[in-house]
Amino acid sequence: MAAVDTTALAAIVSTCFSWSQDATLPSDQRWTYYNLGLHLRAELVDAYTATFPDTDTRIAALNTQLGGINTDLAAEQAIESSYAQNVNKVTSALNILDQLFMMVPK
Repeated sequence: MAAVDTTALAAIVSTCFSWSQDATLPSDQRWTYYNLGLHLRAELVDAYTATFPDTDTRIAALNTQLGGINTDLAAEQAIESSYAQNVNKVTSALNILDQLFMMVPK
């Protein structure tokens, strides 16, 4: 069974919450990171228990995407000019997670 990379997802959640507390960022950006962190944290709870068929290639692609996001976020360190790009990357992964978890019976 395939599973979401919860280590990578947890690191993204942590980064979002860290940046939500960064006083050097404008308040609207901090608020956006906070909301992304909340949503991703909820997804992380589901990710700990959800498994998917190995044939579902979206999981491998998502895990690769999560790893790439972590690399990018660590390199950029919340550079303001990267804000929109960071939010788009995280939101894209979040949308994939939302779609995947809608298919998992609760």
